Amino acid sequence: MKKHFDLRGAHALLLTSLVAAFGWQPLRAQEGGAQEPPAEGQGAPPTEDEAEADGELVALQGGDVYTVTQGVLRGATVLIRGKKISRIGHGIELPAGTKVYDLSGLRVYPGLVALDSRGLLGSAGKIEDTADPFNYQMTLGLSAGVTSARQGSAVVKLTRGDLDGLVLRDNVGVSLTSGSNSYGSGFQQRESVRAALRKAASYIKAFDEWAERQAKKINDKDKPPSSAGVNKDFVKLLRHQEQAFANVEDAANLRAYAQLAQEFGFHLVIEGCSEGWTLADELGRAGVTAVVTPRNTFREPNEELLRPNGYSIENAGKLHRAGVDVCVAPLSGGIGLGGIAGRDLLNLTMEAAFAIRGGLPADAALEAMTIGAARLLGVDERVGSLERGKDADVIVLDGDLFDYRSFVQYAFVDGKLRYEKNAETFFSHIRPVERPAPTVVEAKQ
Repeated sequence: MKKHFDLRGAHALLLTSLVAAFGWQPLRAQEGGAQEPPAEGQGAPPTEDEAEADGELVALQGGDVYTVTQGVLRGATVLIRGKKISRIGHGIELPAGTKVYDLSGLRVYPGLVALDSRGLLGSAGKIEDTADPFNYQMTLGLSAGVTSARQGSAVVKLTRGDLDGLVLRDNVGVSLTSGSNSYGSGFQQRESVRAALRKAASYIKAFDEWAERQAKKINDKDKPPSSAGVNKDFVKLLRHQEQAFANVEDAANLRAYAQLAQEFGFHLVIEGCSEGWTLADELGRAGVTAVVTPRNTFREPNEELLRPNGYSIENAGKLHRAGVDVCVAPLSGGIGLGGIAGRDLLNLTMEAAFAIRGGLPADAALEAMTIGAARLLGVDERVGSLERGKDADVIVLDGDLFDYRSFVQYAFVDGKLRYEKNAETFFSHIRPVERPAPTVVEAKQ
């Protein structure tokens, strides 16, 4: 979805100059090669390097493991070393000292990724200075299966109990419809955004030509073009270092912003997208990502219009079938305690269940809250699926993730147990089930 760059090849001088001019940081390079599938081969004994690596060993054993990217492994084991997933599969030989959780009859999923959140870390302000690792909303977020979330412009982890590893990534995306880039509203806004993009494109062209002359040592005294009045965010956008976010609901604006993305060649994430189902094929051709709220019914159909319009529970399903990457978000990024089946972050999985009811395949709904959301936020190399080498962000449920009767029994973040249903006051009284205490593998005699 997102394009990346490194500082290799003929364009090294150009990119180095851009970094110096704007203070950019290069994104990670694309990782080559396919991931090793979590099959029987991963059950081999740890290598010498793994055996000597630091970190506590934890084995989640006997549950059905929903890896997201590599299918479902029935009755498998997830071996965690420190903060990372070491192995996934069957017949894994557990080293001495491994703490073993018997998860027979339970389901193991990657932690959910929330695309918007408010209040999970406590007060507003700079996250590192204001985050409260003992905030009750963080506990509730974990109880809903959320282990990572976007808060403001950052992606954070719910590292309940400490602040180590709290911030996963800073500065996610460029907004076209809010903040300093909003330029008013409606047609005026879109045309102002287009004008700013054209100015950024002209600057990039002039800068590239200047950098090429410098590389060929033509006119050493030639000065780089001025960046005065150029939107630096839009330069990043056109350089494919960032993706654009736009909060758009109606068909007319959806079409206009999709055309804008195609005209300038950037990736667009549309939040809301209530009428996306009416032009799903167009959005699919534009390569956009849609963040939908399946239970958002505020845009009721207008019978006076001669075109399909308004809300449809089939929105996510039709977008998916048209090739649109679909992610799911609740109506509110906060957590409320006002009643059952609310429309906040505590019920993220219920939103996905409604998308399934409207025709979105269950595996696509799972991806929408895990690897798809992680990919959208640029953190999919670390979270969003259960794979060897990824962060050990794991949730364990007593039933299907999309069943409203299921509860998160355990939530691990960076390999550490952050939430246990039986040990908390919020839900421990509901259908309490005693789970066996974890055991420790003894050294062989």
